[in-house]
Amino acid sequence: MLFKEILDERYAALSPLFDELFNLALKRQTHSGDLLLALENGFLTEEPDPDHAGTVKMFYNIGPNMEYHCETANHNFIRQYIRSVVDMPYEEYKKLHEYCDERQEEIDELQFVESNTIQVEMLIYMKIWEGETFLKKIYQLSRLITGQDYDWHLKISFGKAEAGSMPRHQLIRELKANLEKGLPALNEVFERVHRSELRNAIAHSQYAMLGRNIILDNQRPGQPDEKFHLTFDQWVDIFHGTLTIFTLYEMFFQRVREHHYQVSKEFHYKKEVRVNRRFPEVKQFHIVLYTREHFKDWSPYPNR
Repeated sequence: MLFKEILDERYAALSPLFDELFNLALKRQTHSGDLLLALENGFLTEEPDPDHAGTVKMFYNIGPNMEYHCETANHNFIRQYIRSVVDMPYEEYKKLHEYCDERQEEIDELQFVESNTIQVEMLIYMKIWEGETFLKKIYQLSRLITGQDYDWHLKISFGKAEAGSMPRHQLIRELKANLEKGLPALNEVFERVHRSELRNAIAHSQYAMLGRNIILDNQRPGQPDEKFHLTFDQWVDIFHGTLTIFTLYEMFFQRVREHHYQVSKEFHYKKEVRVNRRFPEVKQFHIVLYTREHFKDWSPYPNR
């Protein structure tokens, strides 16, 4: 269940951190177009060379790909769920679960509904923390705030890794390391709400609902018990924190879009960006992107 009171508290606490993230990204990016690339999804692909049959060539790409449409589907699902937010204070809601022999049937029904609702929320939790576009964009931001170049080669690998790609667990580890260096207060929030043992248990249905508790069944020898036992109260904190991050992430890139559009007015609605290539050879060059009124999107092609 979503509680307006808690969402408002999380938003008030995290919004200043995303303001700082925006300012740090602008200040520490190594090229003034890198934040725009994070918005517009700059990436490299190997494709057949139209001028030389039988060979491949590295091409730069700007704009949405299939990952964008996947994220849009996730966003639509999550937005629909957010509409179910309730105004009842959480402390009042918890009182409904206090033991009362006369209300035991009602309390059992409340717990049944709550546990099933949490399983829907677990799906949303996975959609956010497994979302490739979300993870890659946050990772790119973590690079910018630590003075690293935008990574044109970034891919999340499955099985055999391609040059410049990395598995999801490595990306998340590097993301958190960058945040710890560049914006530790935000990393502290990420560490609290992104829990790998919880994500893995949800992905493999290795959990049980016992009373108002979630017991994870993926504990390995030597791992602390407290990581694998969550109360529903702890889940409420994790889930509301995750949704707030997701909401502020969307608002962040809306702000990036508006910022670059407004700045471009002085330069005839265009902006130079830098392409960095590390494979198969190190190469760097610059291209110009163009935007247009109303849409505020960006393309390598001038508007006619």
